[in-house]
Amino acid sequence: MAQDDPTIGDSGQSAAAAFNAAQLKTESLKSTWYGATAPPTPVEGMQWWNGTTLKIRKGAAWELVTPGIQGATVDATSSVDGVAVFVAEADGTVSQLRLLPIATIAVDGSDYYSAQVDNVTETLDLFATAPGTDSDAWTIGVPEDMAPDQNQTVSAGDVLRVTISGTGSPAAITSLGVQLTIQYS
Repeated sequence: MAQDDPTIGDSGQSAAAAFNAAQLKTESLKSTWYGATAPPTPVEGMQWWNGTTLKIRKGAAWELVTPGIQGATVDATSSVDGVAVFVAEADGTVSQLRLLPIATIAVDGSDYYSAQVDNVTETLDLFATAPGTDSDAWTIGVPEDMAPDQNQTVSAGDVLRVTISGTGSPAAITSLGVQLTIQYS
């Protein structure tokens, strides 16, 4: 809702106009909410800050507001890489790769998956060593957060590719959630 500031109680203002102005002020208050629990009567477009995350009401659900985060899902097998492609909207720094597994992928030193982010535009890898299930299980429902350790600076328009690669004969992955967080300058 637009955040205007109607004047209430001007001389010569009718009671109906004052009532309408008061209603507009009340409606603008409904567009934001702060508290540990969701607002009791949310309205479309309402923002809710719980002290940790910002959410916005879309229809019957709360959606997380995450500036600079782009997401996709990928499938992968031992012979077919899962690939997600993102484009930097502005100059910034890649701060996190988050994988959201819908099935557990156990630790296995010979049959495993690894993740790499590369800046296709600049021909640079963002991980010196690609993290993977050879040393860390990816557990269903538990976000796997990984911070790139090199070449994190991006320019507007840079193409970033997330590749999930299989080594050996790991079980196929279906719909692995992939999010890339870019802190824009």
